Amino acid sequence: MKERWRVLPNLLKRITQDGNDNIAHVLKAHLFTEFLMEKVLIKTYGKKADPIIFLELRYIQKLEIISALGTWPPYVVASLRQLNKIRNRYGHQLDFEVPKSEFKKLFNGMESDLAYPAWNDSDIRMAIKHYLMCISGHMFPK
Repeated sequence: MKERWRVLPNLLKRITQDGNDNIAHVLKAHLFTEFLMEKVLIKTYGKKADPIIFLELRYIQKLEIISALGTWPPYVVASLRQLNKIRNRYGHQLDFEVPKSEFKKLFNGMESDLAYPAWNDSDIRMAIKHYLMCISGHMFPK
């Protein structure tokens, strides 16, 4: 048991360093896509969307409703599920670092829209910025 406690100082240092803001970028992307989800529901379904909005459902619950209604293509829903998975892992594991392969899954189905196909050579913050540009265009009704 003592061995587990020895990692605490390094863990605390790692999660409080100013340069480690990947968590913030993931959380902001999650909040932004949830905001867009609600706006798209209102735009698409008008007053019929009120019960969904006023219930203050969790992200994944809203996404499942949208998926069931067929509002977005499956790759958009899958991408947002992946974002939610990444966000939850960051939110519930203190020392979690998302592998780039997990971020890459966010872009499945949107590869042709990437302004910089070599995004995976950049950092996570840049990947999230590219992701938000791509996904937001796919979230709005055509």
